[in-house]
Amino acid sequence: MPTRPTKKRLTLLTLLVFIAAAGIYFALRPHNPFNSLYAQPRIDWKDRAITLIQKRAADPAWIADQTAHLHARTATRPWANWIGDEILLMKNGDWIICQNICHKQDSRIQDLFIGLGSDGRWYYSTFHFCVHKVVLFNEGTQPDSLLQFADGYSLRPFDGHSNDALQSTWTPGLPYGVDYFKAAQKP
Repeated sequence: MPTRPTKKRLTLLTLLVFIAAAGIYFALRPHNPFNSLYAQPRIDWKDRAITLIQKRAADPAWIADQTAHLHARTATRPWANWIGDEILLMKNGDWIICQNICHKQDSRIQDLFIGLGSDGRWYYSTFHFCVHKVVLFNEGTQPDSLLQFADGYSLRPFDGHSNDALQSTWTPGLPYGVDYFKAAQKP
C-alpha cells in the first residue's frame, strides 16, 4: 500500500515545483532582469532619447541648420567640424541624429548611443564615446560615410523602439575608429 505524503513532503515538493517554474521563467525571458544593460533607468533613457531624436528628425530646418553650423566650424576647429551635440556629419554628407550617455554621467546607466541616420535607419551602440562624445574629438578623423562610422564604432541597426537597443555591441580593447578604419583597409 502506497504511503501517504506527509505535510513535510508536500511542502518540499511544492517548493521544488516553484523553484523549477521560476527557473524556467527566467531562462525563457528574452533579457535577464538582473543584467545592468536592462536596468529601468537605462530603458527610460533610451525611450527619452528616441523621442527627442524623432522630434529633431521631423524638422528638416533643424537638420539643415545643424549641418551648416558644422560646416562653418571648418576654419576654427577643423578636427571637430563633423561633431555636433546631437548630430554627426560624415564626409559624404551622410548624418546621424544622436543621443549618447556615458556611465560617468549616471552610474545607473551603462554607456548607450542611439541614433537615426540619414538612411532612415535606427542605430544603437554600447561603444564608450564618453561624456559629450569626447572620444570622437580625440580621434579627430571624420568617417567617410555613415556605414564606415557604424562599422568603426560598433553601431547596430534596430527598429527604433524596442529594447533590442540595450544589447551589448562593443568589446573594450578591440580596434575602433581610426584604428578600425586602418585595419579594414588592409588586404
